[in-house]
Order: sequence, then C-alpha cells, then structure tokens
Amino acid sequence: MNYKATPTLLLYANVSKGYKAGSFPGVSAGTFAQYAAVTQESLVDYEAGFKTTLFDRKVTLNGGVFYYDYKNKQLRAKIVDPFFNALDGLVNVPKSRVKGAELELSARVVEGLTVSAAATYIDAKVRHYQGIVGSVANEVGLFDPIRGDFSGARLPFSPKWQSSLSADYSLPLGGVNLTMGTTISSQSKSLGVLAITNADKDLYEVNGRTLVSARLGVEAPDGRWAVFGWGRNIFNKYYWTNTIQTYDTVVRYAGRPAEYGLTVRFKFQ
Repeated sequence: MNYKATPTLLLYANVSKGYKAGSFPGVSAGTFAQYAAVTQESLVDYEAGFKTTLFDRKVTLNGGVFYYDYKNKQLRAKIVDPFFNALDGLVNVPKSRVKGAELELSARVVEGLTVSAAATYIDAKVRHYQGIVGSVANEVGLFDPIRGDFSGARLPFSPKWQSSLSADYSLPLGGVNLTMGTTISSQSKSLGVLAITNADKDLYEVNGRTLVSARLGVEAPDGRWAVFGWGRNIFNKYYWTNTIQTYDTVVRYAGRPAEYGLTVRFKFQ
C-alpha cells in the first residue's frame, strides 16, 4: 500500500511471504549424521515507512520499520554423535524473529558536495528452540546430548547497530572533474553461533568495528573515461568476520587488511 501524503512525501506499508528450500549442510563431515537434511524455512515480512524530499529536493530522507517472522529458520549449530561427540550440522530453529528500524539521509550540501548517512537497528532473537549445549558420556561410554532452551538467544551475524557516513566532492579543474570521497562504516559486535551461556558469548563474539575508505580521481566531463585511486580499511583495523568451532578448535576468520588500488574506466561509444 502506497499513499502520497504530499507531492514530496510517500507513505508505504508492505506484507510479503517467502520461502527458502530445504537443504543439506555444507560441512567437512565425520559421520553421515552431519548430512541430515533440514526442511524449508518460511518468512513473513512486515514493513512500513516513508520517503520524502526536502529543501527543493536537495535533501532525501527515507525511514522504515520492519518485522520478520521466521519459521524453521536454517542455522548452523551443534549436533551430538554417539561416537564423535559434538559436530557441526544444519538445524531448523522452529520460531525466530527480527525487528528493527532504518533511516537514510542524502543531502547536496553545496555545489558538488553530497553527504549521505544511514543507520540500522536490529533486534534478532530466537523465539523457540531446544538446542545442544553439551554432552555427557553414558554407561557404555557413548555420548548423549544435553539440551538447553535457546529462547531469547540472539541470531548469529545480527549486530544491533550498523551505520555508514559518506561524503563525495566533485570539482571542475583544468578541463576534467576532480573527485574525492570517503566512507566510514561501522557495526556493533555480534555472534558467530547460537549461544546462551556467557562463556560461549565471549568465545564466539564477532567484534564490532569501524572501517574507513577513501577515493581520489579524475574523470572526463562527459563521463567517458575516469581514473581513480582508492583505499579500503585505510587505518588497517584488525577485525574478524566469523567465529566457529571446528572439532576441538575455535577459529576466527580475519577481515581484510588495508588495501590500495587503481581503477581505470573507459566507455566505448
């Protein structure tokens, strides 16, 4: 549903439903139990928000709220094999939800200068799931699972806050356009796996970070050619993108370090 409240203000609301097909896990398995299939997941998405322009279309402001209702969400988690103990597998979380809000702003501050900012808040939690929290050896020396209630646990890779700030400036100079810009992006900490104990939350934390990128170049006034120098993570911030347990080892996957490069673009007419 869309409603044009004023010539420069659009209000909208949307409800949609989608599915993700049943699947098999992609893991380095030690037993066939790790390749057990999971059923399809479904999602009902509720969204509402606005889009508007201000100050003679020099400022664009968009905002919205959303609620995702998941059933049988597919997540990587632990299973317990009688012989091999804790192993990785793919499981269905019966009920989970994601709610949040986002805001985007873009403004042409002065001639040639555009500033953009965006922020997103996410609260992503399990509503119902009885998962593996450990194991115990039985009387014959095999392993039996210990289950725990994961209701209220945060979904993996769902930082509460994400934000970005960009500034781009273009200046005509000597028959070409000199362009420069920078982007600052950040996100708060998250988790690499489902975790309910404080020890696991510390162990599997994916750290928050703020990364800075920059770019500088020249281009033809008609846009036919351009040469740009760029740098990503220019302050060489150390961070990791995932934390998982592989057998008896906890592994962190480091993010990319500082990178620099040159891009040349040419359009053939």
